[in-house]
Amino acid sequence: MKKVFSGKIVILGLVIAIPLVLILIAYLTAPEQMNADTVKALFHQALVSSVIGWGGLLGMKAMTMDLAIGGKYIVSAVIGGNIAMSLGLGNWGALPVCILVGILVGVIDGCLYRFLHLPSMVVSIAVTLIYEAISNLAPNGKAQMDLKNMIMMRGPWNWLIPLIAGIIIFLIYNKTAIGAHAKASGLNPKVAISKGINFYKTKQLCYLIGGAFIGLYAWIQLMRAGVVRGQSNLSSVPLGFDALMCGFIAMALASVVNEVIGVFIGAFLIKTLQYVLLIFGLDSEYQGIMVGVLILTFLAVSGNVTRFREWLRRKQIRGAES
Repeated sequence: MKKVFSGKIVILGLVIAIPLVLILIAYLTAPEQMNADTVKALFHQALVSSVIGWGGLLGMKAMTMDLAIGGKYIVSAVIGGNIAMSLGLGNWGALPVCILVGILVGVIDGCLYRFLHLPSMVVSIAVTLIYEAISNLAPNGKAQMDLKNMIMMRGPWNWLIPLIAGIIIFLIYNKTAIGAHAKASGLNPKVAISKGINFYKTKQLCYLIGGAFIGLYAWIQLMRAGVVRGQSNLSSVPLGFDALMCGFIAMALASVVNEVIGVFIGAFLIKTLQYVLLIFGLDSEYQGIMVGVLILTFLAVSGNVTRFREWLRRKQIRGAES
């Protein structure tokens, strides 16, 4: 008896095969640039990128397209970092300040969406312009931290803080009412409302929680780079694309793995692909093309599993009849 095709096996195979193939190609081509330390560094970069991806996950699950993620990251880093340094709080003191600024902009976004009843994409573009302008009002249009105490450049904090963030969002996403309501709102808003779920309040809370994680990511980047500069003319929008791409991949992998973990898998796939393309000397434009192809591949496979399974079933029936 022929085995029935399993879409999960194909998706899982892609998840395992793509990074392995990329790493193998890079190792065979440039072994001095691809080794165990490189893979460890890619894992760490993916873990850090996952923090901002987790910041957008709840909103994406509730069918909110937030293009202001980059703007919120910039304003959280620049304003939060400057407030902390002006108050003498130091690098550690900047952590709660950046998170609070992130929460504040998340609340602002949520209130605008809830009370104006405008599409989330429209709201996000408008507030991005505002956040960029605010970030440029800071001294020299940037946040400069104490370079002698770069917390996220050494262990154990550079691993521990993103891991703690992952555990927190995993519990929120899977074990709380807001996580369940976000999923229900995105799956079928009319049914969710009929079940007593406050659709707009749910999205408002998604913005708030997302803002906290974006603020944390802003602090992490300050502790890695030492400085974050203000942006203008919507130049911060691409900074949030990694978060959206990780979210898309996570949703494509939802039948195989929890979406919180899927965000990390997406981040690792993207970082690995970008690094391998960098080894081959390809420009950022080509990197963008390949990342887009990667996302489309996962979405195409996950979105057509049922159709392909049905095609195989009909083929088996025709074979049996003949």
